[in-house]
Amino acid sequence: MKHLHFIILFISLAVNAQDFDKIKDSVKNKYEYIGYNPKYAMAEARTKKGKYTLLNSKGKELFPPKYDHIYITPTGWLQTTIKIAKSYKRGYINKDGSQRIPIIYDDVYLFDDNTIRATLNSKIGILDTLGNTVIPLKYDEITHAAPNYYFIKSKGLYALYHHNTAVTNFIYKEVSGFTFDNVPVIMQDNTATVIDTSGRILFTPIRGHKIIRLFKEYGIIKNNKSEKYGIIDLKGIIKLPCKYTYIELAGNNFIVTIGKYSGVANLSDKLIIPIEFDNILERNNGLFLVLKNNKWGVINSEGIEVLNIKYKKTSIYKDKYILATNESDKTGIFDLTGNTVLPFTYKFYSLVHNTAICSDGLHCYWLYFQNSKPSFISLFEDADSFKDYGIFDYEQNGYHIFKKGGKYGLVYLLRKNITVAAIYDDISPIYATSEYIMKYDGKYGIINAHNEIIEPLIYDEIILKKESIVLKSKGNKDKVKELNYNGLSED
Repeated sequence: MKHLHFIILFISLAVNAQDFDKIKDSVKNKYEYIGYNPKYAMAEARTKKGKYTLLNSKGKELFPPKYDHIYITPTGWLQTTIKIAKSYKRGYINKDGSQRIPIIYDDVYLFDDNTIRATLNSKIGILDTLGNTVIPLKYDEITHAAPNYYFIKSKGLYALYHHNTAVTNFIYKEVSGFTFDNVPVIMQDNTATVIDTSGRILFTPIRGHKIIRLFKEYGIIKNNKSEKYGIIDLKGIIKLPCKYTYIELAGNNFIVTIGKYSGVANLSDKLIIPIEFDNILERNNGLFLVLKNNKWGVINSEGIEVLNIKYKKTSIYKDKYILATNESDKTGIFDLTGNTVLPFTYKFYSLVHNTAICSDGLHCYWLYFQNSKPSFISLFEDADSFKDYGIFDYEQNGYHIFKKGGKYGLVYLLRKNITVAAIYDDISPIYATSEYIMKYDGKYGIINAHNEIIEPLIYDEIILKKESIVLKSKGNKDKVKELNYNGLSED
């Protein structure tokens, strides 16, 4: 029953989002900005007079525009701003526009544990979701350290609080957030140690150092003078001396860097992989992708070379196979011990959910993974070639551009069907959306992956920018659209 309720809710949200997109053009003349949030089926809307309101999924105002700003938070709270004299005040409202948290604060921020950090006249405190004071607004700074744990700063020093109760005195100069119920701190005398949620000091504070990051059993420690890094355990024992310019946890080992080169060391400071690589990336199953002299290979956690360091690219597929691309842009597939599963016969263009498209230079093919194993190859007769996005760097939501008879179309890998016929002179993907720029007979337009026309073929040029797209037509004003992950929305 719970699953059924979720499905009904999901369908409802999807329909509302679709309905909102359909009516957006009918209300856009009233508003200079509309930002729809499909998760909560509401939109932030700003009128041409600069006042904000909320719209429901049908485009109806939930209350008259009266606020200077409204922001729908990721958890659905409605943060609101009003201008009073020359200053701005902030709080939270309900869907009907009534105040939930009084709009009297200079700043408000909702934490994940549903407590609110509020600032008024440069003093900070904590409120609950009813607006009641948990910690008085009289402190210089409050750091949210963990659910219901805070570091409170007063007169240059921090104290640890749990809810509204002080756990420690104001004795810390530097603090951060808890990791595995522990947090590194700098004491009043500039020594470094770690405390737990009860305020207990785990080991005698160390002078001349700073613990910059904690893991479950260890931490990265920095020598303040040399600015080099090492590893310390939670008993205060130095496991790796502070001699590295960079350290990163990698399973039970550490990726260590000296200068420009990296290697892998264990807790005994023994090098498993020598410090001679330009880059090292940890992967599961004790494997490391290593780069040397612009060539990639694979080494395991025992320091054994699994794949020779001679490839343009290497990656791990579903924790079961190694994919490597050679200088001819052909991709081979290997098991995790380096044995060949598929030789370097094909150039891969896209791999999405066990389905790949590839070419041997003469013909195009489908490659299927059954039980995560490459097991079947068939001819893709509808394509002469595929558009090269860069191997695996660009999986356009399972869609890929292909070419047939000098024309371009779009294929959906997951269902092995063509969604846009090969009729266009060119098709280019719009990054992070399911929409594409198409060209036909010298004119440009925009379609989506379902072959629906978003912008007709009437433009002389379409320019894709970082966060927007500009549609140009001679004799007409440029049309600018803002990029978003759901497609394009008019700015």
